[in-house]
Amino acid sequence: MTLDLFHAHLEEPDLRKAILKAGRHLLHAHIADTNRQGLGRGHLDVVACLHALQTIGYAGSVVLEVMPPGPNPFQSIKDTQSVEVLDGYIRESIAVLRHHWGNTQRVSDA
Repeated sequence: MTLDLFHAHLEEPDLRKAILKAGRHLLHAHIADTNRQGLGRGHLDVVACLHALQTIGYAGSVVLEVMPPGPNPFQSIKDTQSVEVLDGYIRESIAVLRHHWGNTQRVSDA
C-alpha cells in the first residue's frame, strides 16, 4: 500500500488513524503538505503523521513532493525562480523530517 498524504488529507477524516490502520501493509510514503510547498507551509499535521509512521514501525522510503506556487500543478518549473523555490522547499522539508523523525540518521538529502 502507498500512502500519498496530499491526496489522503482530502479523503481521510483522521490521517493518523488511517496510517495506524494501514500498519504493516504500508510500503511507500509519499509526503506533501496540503499546498505542495515545503513541509510546514500548509495545514498538514506533519508531526502526527510522522509519529503514526514511527508507531507502525514504518521502515520504507519517504518521498517528498514539492511544487513552486503557480496555476499549473503539473508544471514543476514555472519561471526563472522555480528551481530556487524548489531547493528551498526541499531543504525546509528535510529539516522538518530530521527534527521530527526519531532516527535522524535515516533522513538523507542525497
